[in-house]
Amino acid sequence: MRKIIIAGNWKMNKTSEEALSFIDELSENIKKQNKVETVICPTFICLDKMYDKLKKY
Repeated sequence: MRKIIIAGNWKMNKTSEEALSFIDELSENIKKQNKVETVICPTFICLDKMYDKLKKY
């Protein structure tokens, strides 16, 4: 059976601070899901901070 993919494209809707806060809230739910692949698409200015935050997943 294929994994379900849930993706979120933020476009330009979050600042770096808002993106980090969102990831903190979302990360607990991401860890609990083993049948769903989660994809996030932050803005370019947030990529380095998001990478640092999510590289352990």
